Amino acid sequence: MSFRKVEPKATTSSPIGGLIHVDVLAEGEVAVFGDEDINLGVSKNYSPQVPNDDERVLGRWVAEHSSDGMFEVIGTWLGDNELHQGTLATGASENYLLVTDTYIRGVVPPRGAAKVRTNIGTVNVSAGWVFVFAIPLVDIELIDGNKRDIAIAGSVEGLMVKWARACDANWKKVSSGGPWHKDNDSFAQTVLEATIAAKLQHPDERVQASAAKARMVDRSRAYSTGRRTTFEFDTP
Repeated sequence: MSFRKVEPKATTSSPIGGLIHVDVLAEGEVAVFGDEDINLGVSKNYSPQVPNDDERVLGRWVAEHSSDGMFEVIGTWLGDNELHQGTLATGASENYLLVTDTYIRGVVPPRGAAKVRTNIGTVNVSAGWVFVFAIPLVDIELIDGNKRDIAIAGSVEGLMVKWARACDANWKKVSSGGPWHKDNDSFAQTVLEATIAAKLQHPDERVQASAAKARMVDRSRAYSTGRRTTFEFDTP
């Protein structure tokens, strides 16, 4: 795998992301952009990549989208000289989610009617381009849902996922649950455990305490039934 530094055509600030041209990449090449705080990476086949050697991958999912509200990226944007909050990106037919020990990394490819609000306005994700973004685990305030839908939220950013399919290291779908929830529970459980672990390592004592409180709860059946489960956390 080789890396190519690129400049996004358009960017988003919360979650941090941008529109990247991937048609110019060679096979095995990864487009990378960002700064000293976070680098984002995406391959020619639209999958999010980890550009940092010290970041550990915990799992991969494809979030499927066939109707409104099945996959949304929540965020903020500036419009009419005012800050707005709501749906930052609507999903393609298949959206890629990579959970690491530090971030939820995601990609919205040009499949279906994918759109994103950026620093240049609302634009379609056109052929050969992707919207790539990352949400830091330490910034997560809420993980809520059941086997049918999952909401992950921070103070200014988040995700709504209804159909997630677990994938192997090559992004091939490997399993599915029942017809209404697919692998939503495995995605939510992985995010929950990674969030707890990341917050326990954070220097802020409030953040650590909220993670320690969540760790004491029986989480074995969280998000696997029709009953809603909610975990709340402090943030830095």
